[in-house]
Amino acid sequence: MFGLAPLPRSLGAALRDIESPRPEVRLSAIRDLVRHARSGEAAARQALGKALADASPKVRAGAALGHADADVSAHIEQLSELAARDAAVEVRQMALLALGELGAADPARAVAALSAARGASDPQERFQALLGLHQLGADEAEAAIVAGSADADAEIRRLSFRIAEAHWPEVDEVPEVMRARARAALSDDHPSVRTAAALFLGHVRDPSGKDVLLAILERRAPGATLEDHQAAMALAGELGLREAMPALTRRAFPRLLRDPLSYDARIALARLGDDRARVEILRGLSAWTFDARTVAVAAVGRARLVEARAELERLLGEPERVDPTAVREALAELDRREGR
Repeated sequence: MFGLAPLPRSLGAALRDIESPRPEVRLSAIRDLVRHARSGEAAARQALGKALADASPKVRAGAALGHADADVSAHIEQLSELAARDAAVEVRQMALLALGELGAADPARAVAALSAARGASDPQERFQALLGLHQLGADEAEAAIVAGSADADAEIRRLSFRIAEAHWPEVDEVPEVMRARARAALSDDHPSVRTAAALFLGHVRDPSGKDVLLAILERRAPGATLEDHQAAMALAGELGLREAMPALTRRAFPRLLRDPLSYDARIALARLGDDRARVEILRGLSAWTFDARTVAVAAVGRARLVEARAELERLLGEPERVDPTAVREALAELDRREGR
């Protein structure tokens, strides 16, 4: 027989069960306390804070994570203490995660705890420390990203290159050491690191990662996510990688199974001057449905199809046919393309 899922606890039941002598019951009660804390129940928030001192490491870790899930920022001091001194790595890890999510409420204390964890022997703690410093926009984040790009742990190296794109949105601000580390990482033993490094190099308009980008587009990059494939397509168009056109064509116009990123592939092809892709995108402006027309408008902007400007300007006055916000964003893209 299949068991039924337990019903959600009332606030009173959750407050009762968080005092249970059985740790598995207390841990289960955390989930309901989080739900009530999200709704603003002060008693649930206080109980989550008290659970940070529970005798069970699993309950302490659950309570720390629960603070992040419920957006309870009243216990930064206790979370910092757990991150620094708890005997259980899972508790330290979840405390660091919570500090990265909530630390803006007490940034000095949170950043101090996260910075200290950069030197932890456990890679999970170093991972959360790096991510947390980035999330808080701390001054210490830059040094952490640079150091993380050469960390012994592959996941930390991958994370460093991924968040580096957001940390340095302006290409000319990227330190040379990060560019050099990314080039070196193109031969990393771990495929996910090679992928992240190539995407970062594309972000800084460095073509060194071209071969890895092509491998992603040709589905030869183990572990590359759908987001990675989407980013590689965009970079192929941005960087003018005409070598990518055969792979993009296969994905834009598949013969059998539809590619979930076929539209992204068409946009990249259009950026590279492919007539078929340009025609297909422009044809979408006359699609039957509101949603299809709006998607086509966004694609026109991303593909920088300046020949569609007059049509976009006309559609701007027809909000019943297409989302006017999408039209304005597409026109702004065309303005950038034309240097307006």
